Amino acid sequence: MVRTITFGYRWEGLALHQWAFTRSELQAVVLPGNRFPYSQVTDMVTGWAEWFKIPLLWQMAEDSQEFISKLKEYKPDIILCHCYSYKLIKEILTLPPLGCINIHPGKLPEYRGKSPIQVAFDRGEKNLWATLHYMDEGLDTGPVIAEAAVARGSNIEATRSQLTRAGLILLEKEWEKITKTKS
Repeated sequence: MVRTITFGYRWEGLALHQWAFTRSELQAVVLPGNRFPYSQVTDMVTGWAEWFKIPLLWQMAEDSQEFISKLKEYKPDIILCHCYSYKLIKEILTLPPLGCINIHPGKLPEYRGKSPIQVAFDRGEKNLWATLHYMDEGLDTGPVIAEAAVARGSNIEATRSQLTRAGLILLEKEWEKITKTKS
């Protein structure tokens, strides 16, 4: 079974953690240190991880060597990311042999970076996109695996929920191809 580490906070991250827990050997859940200590955006993830006895790691800085050493101990085959506030550095991106994959709530390359949903709303877009892509050293610049259009909801939170669901469906559809090199 594929060994996975997931990065993400808020309910979007929790949805990814839960997905990975049911489809892989989830080694650890990572939360960004700039959301530390427990708060509304992290307490649901920490509670879930504690309940299922999944190790919880805090990344206190993008380039923390202590954190990277801890990740290496888990020997993940793949890293999955959704709703994360740090950019992953090369040393993390090159750690898992199957790569690092992100669910991005925006069409790439047009809606790279932070707040793609807000920008799409501000531009009056009728459709928004969930994009599944490999991560590289750029910000949302890695190769696109798959994407799906989602009709704009009545508000940003409703649309965010639809995009998360669409991203997880893309991940489900592509999972076998992504992990086929792992025996």
